Amino acid sequence: MMSTVAFQVMAREKIGLGTVEVHRSGTGNSIWPHARQLAGRVLKTDPDSITILSVVSGEEHISMATASNLPVSQLASNNGVVLVEAPLDVQPAWEQRVGNLDEQLRNQQQSHNQLQQSHDQLQQSHDQLQQSNNQLLQSHNQLQQSHNQLLQSNNELLQSHNQLLRRANAIAMRALMDKARTKLNGGQELSSEEKQRWNTRIQQMSDAELGAAGLTMQQAQLTMYGRRTLQGQGSSAAHDVSIEEMANAVTCFGADHRQLFIYVHGEEPDQYVFDD
Repeated sequence: MMSTVAFQVMAREKIGLGTVEVHRSGTGNSIWPHARQLAGRVLKTDPDSITILSVVSGEEHISMATASNLPVSQLASNNGVVLVEAPLDVQPAWEQRVGNLDEQLRNQQQSHNQLQQSHDQLQQSHDQLQQSNNQLLQSHNQLQQSHNQLLQSNNELLQSHNQLLRRANAIAMRALMDKARTKLNGGQELSSEEKQRWNTRIQQMSDAELGAAGLTMQQAQLTMYGRRTLQGQGSSAAHDVSIEEMANAVTCFGADHRQLFIYVHGEEPDQYVFDD
């Protein structure tokens, strides 16, 4: 529930002066200062000279004396309106509006004459507008050409992004392969001589060795040097690859690589895949 309620303030001539907001927990006495300030500001007179007449709540007129002690929430229950009276020397708002209307009529007559004069100028401007329209059409064609160039650049950027993504996946797979080789090698990184003999070693792995690792020969052969996409971009780049990057790369290469991920990390890769 809102803590404040709004009251419309009107002059005796039933001319709206605006609205004031007061806290609903107060009484009518809390309304009068705000109403006087608003009326004084609109009528350009001292707020202390404004007289509070009554509060109109629905069809009921409640005097200021009675309303002063009534709850604000009760006074506002039927769209409460505060009626005020200004000093006699203050020009009523309706009189000021009549004067403004006379002045507006004179201004309109003057504007009519100016409008007639402007008609000829408008006719002259029509040709200029036509010329501008032709220039706008030319600019539109140039903008369309620029749009096409931007679209082409966007396609090239997308292609570059895909190339970077493929490179990142290749690096991540290189890192996974390095970790798999290390684990298959008893936890020790391969020496230069071992790397040269690694492919032969994999081909000669027994069923018992494969079973202990939980891999098939086809899966173990993925760690062989020279395999497509798995050489990556060099061990220096693969060294800092995170487990999340490996998991994302594995999803691009199929079930055999998934099994290698499980062999290296002991977990399914799905829980590490980046969210879109």
